[in-house]
Amino acid sequence: FRSDKIDSFFVQHSFHRSLNDPNLYTKMNNQRQIILISLYVDDMIITGNANSLIKEIKQQMSQEFEMKDLGDLHYCLGLEVWKDSGQTFLTQGKYARTLLERFRMEQCKTTATPLQQNLKLSSDDGTKQVDATLYRQLVGSLIYLTTTRSDLAYSVSMLSQFMSRPIDSH
Repeated sequence: FRSDKIDSFFVQHSFHRSLNDPNLYTKMNNQRQIILISLYVDDMIITGNANSLIKEIKQQMSQEFEMKDLGDLHYCLGLEVWKDSGQTFLTQGKYARTLLERFRMEQCKTTATPLQQNLKLSSDDGTKQVDATLYRQLVGSLIYLTTTRSDLAYSVSMLSQFMSRPIDSH
């Protein structure tokens, strides 16, 4: 989609572009029904609590743009999406398994606490230096995993303090 053309289309159809995220458009009608449209490169996610309005905007868009409706969202950017009993759930199970494979940790053991309580990490405790690029990739991947695993946020925050010179104990 050309950004100026799609933006003009949404404005013509009474959508509001988010000030915080220029790729998010919202529209609410008098019955407080809402449609949210999120753009990502040449894809979009359309959701909301107004099925008839969603169907209508899809039909209007198909007249203006070449597009294909892929149906309900199941997977996007490492997020798995499913609905059950009127609720929507997000997980990153596949993403987490891929991380374990990528960093050769498939055999690691699960733990209830991601980091030992009161653990004090040091920038130099005598252990050997590790590949900083690989460490940064791992920490960056873990940061994204905190999207659905907020219980990892503290641990990842601690580990991210050592990005410049990671050592084996990190």
